[in-house]
Amino acid sequence: MDRVGDVVRLTVAVLITRWSGIPQQREEAIGSWWFWRHDALPQPLFVPGAQCLTAWNPGLPLDHPRTHFQPYTSPSR
Repeated sequence: MDRVGDVVRLTVAVLITRWSGIPQQREEAIGSWWFWRHDALPQPLFVPGAQCLTAWNPGLPLDHPRTHFQPYTSPSR
């Protein structure tokens, strides 16, 4: 979560470990989605996106402001 001027932004990252099929864009507000390998990311990245990626993999060579990360795990089913 951060603030840019009068706008408070909340960015939530989700790590998907199992899926089937081909990823598809379902959100109309976004112009288009692009999929990149984590070792070939385009630059510059949206800062909250870079922060989420480095919370997942601290070894990624991405320059961004420090972030706070709150891990969450779903309860066992």
